[in-house]
Amino acid sequence: MKNTSKTFLVIYSVIVTIGLVLSLGAFKNLKDSFEEIDVKKLNITDEEGNKIMVLTNKERMPYPILNGKEYERDVNPSGFVLYNDKGNEVGGLGIVNAPEGEKIAFVLDYSTVDGIAMYKTESSDGSYVDAGFSINDANPEGQIGDAVNRVDLSNRNKTAGLTLKDANGADRLKLFVQPDGTPKIQFLDENGNVVNELSEK
Repeated sequence: MKNTSKTFLVIYSVIVTIGLVLSLGAFKNLKDSFEEIDVKKLNITDEEGNKIMVLTNKERMPYPILNGKEYERDVNPSGFVLYNDKGNEVGGLGIVNAPEGEKIAFVLDYSTVDGIAMYKTESSDGSYVDAGFSINDANPEGQIGDAVNRVDLSNRNKTAGLTLKDANGADRLKLFVQPDGTPKIQFLDENGNVVNELSEK
């Protein structure tokens, strides 16, 4: 009887040991490779634990961080945010439902404001479609806030256009081709009034 009990204990110990080894191996494989994963927020960090990218849904989108201080966003998109080695937000990609439709934008930031954006907006019924590039001024005073847009290159409802603006953000020169193929160039004053126009027709 004693020998039987000892044999049972040896077998049990071997089984438990094998089970632990297999479990550790399973965890190792789980860490090394994923077929599929569902996550609401994913933080990518450097070796010191500082965030360099955050991928998240809109409910968990972090506030912009500049010099250690958080600021509210105008809208709360889903997407990803990029950070520099100082911990400041320097760009990202956002997807949001706006009144004019679904908007997707990839943005690269200056130190205090948006720098350049590639964007697409499309209404649910397809009546409004806009895609293009937007280039802003950097803020020389370092003030955090809305950027002054200087260049807008877009294809808006089948009108391809380029708009150049002054330092105050006022339209001063427009070049565009209308849906019927008619090209046009407009010169505007600081109040937005057309002072000269060149057209094929």
